[in-house]
Amino acid sequence: MTMFRTFVVLGGLTAFSACTSPSEAPLFLEESVVHIRAAWSPDGQTIAFTNQAAGAQGIHLVDSSGANMRLLRAGEGIGVHWSPDSKWLVFSANGSLFKIKANGDSLTQLTSSFTDIRPAWSLDGTMIVYRSNGIRILRLSSNQSVEIRSAGNFPTWTPSGNVLYLLASVAVNSALYSFETMDTAGVRLQVLFAFESTADCAFLSMNFSGTAIVFSAKHFSGLYPAQILKYTMSAQSLAQLTSDGGDYPAWSPDGNRIVYTRTAKGDGGLWIMGADGTNMRRLTQP
Repeated sequence: MTMFRTFVVLGGLTAFSACTSPSEAPLFLEESVVHIRAAWSPDGQTIAFTNQAAGAQGIHLVDSSGANMRLLRAGEGIGVHWSPDSKWLVFSANGSLFKIKANGDSLTQLTSSFTDIRPAWSLDGTMIVYRSNGIRILRLSSNQSVEIRSAGNFPTWTPSGNVLYLLASVAVNSALYSFETMDTAGVRLQVLFAFESTADCAFLSMNFSGTAIVFSAKHFSGLYPAQILKYTMSAQSLAQLTSDGGDYPAWSPDGNRIVYTRTAKGDGGLWIMGADGTNMRRLTQP
């Protein structure tokens, strides 16, 4: 059973197989997910994440070396993303967006809804794109929010300042996906990568040079763990970076490293690996 049957990339075809046979037993059936949704600060010094461990729930920060883990905000808070000056973080709690300084001060509510999630701060610091049924942009100067796309998910920003998002159309036992870009008015500019998959593909992250996208994929059957994959634009190629469970990938500012959650049973902490999936090392211990 292949997780990705056929990829269509701007007219080219690339095949990728994550699970070669339905008779092959997966490495494990249970996953541990404790430290999730890591986000690297633009200055490269700090990684923010959500801690789901019992008695320690909240947004935490840790130095990119793995030292000095500390609590930023207790309670609900997910989908953390940094401002371009590394001084603020935006996140979702109870379906609304909030921002908070990196020292824990000045908590401010930005939206009032039950569906506002997955925010991402623009590179010029003036806007936040987020998911709220469709894709919306909040302009911080006026505090006005506008829907720019009625469908799509996991929005983020390209180096050129356009919006990159994942669009999915689900059919029985499979889904059609595409990574697409649009301007801030919602005009679709380009389909970077379109494919059919029997996996739930999510949590995309583009590197700061705009040359590669990482994302997670988990087979709809639930029999196989989530893994992290990388699509390289110039080569129109896809590579699987993890084999022992990986989710919620995010690039470092220099594009040389990826932080992610290692979902192997009994783990669930944050790990860092090179851009090619090598040199894996633990960052946090749940």
